[in-house]
Amino acid sequence: MTDTTSAAGELRSISVADVTAEEGFNPRSAFDARQLEALPASVAQHGVVTPIRVAPHNGSYYRLIAGERRLRAAQQAGLEQIPAVVAHVDDHTAGLFAIARAA
Repeated sequence: MTDTTSAAGELRSISVADVTAEEGFNPRSAFDARQLEALPASVAQHGVVTPIRVAPHNGSYYRLIAGERRLRAAQQAGLEQIPAVVAHVDDHTAGLFAIARAA
């Protein structure tokens, strides 16, 4: 049985519309425009290969912890669902995950 209360998280398919990339939360603020242009076509053809990481927030949506480029590409490709590791963590731990993934 998967422990959904752990920081490791649980792999799920979630609605792209339920994920919010909160401004100022993602430590990466600059994205390579050329990479962002190519990614949606790849995602449209192959899907999102590496899950994003999210945390439930306020009971109504998921806050993006890691994978903003993949999320943007999925939105641009018109995907309705995206693979995600849902981690039940506090804001501090979510921030540490975000920093580690951006490094």
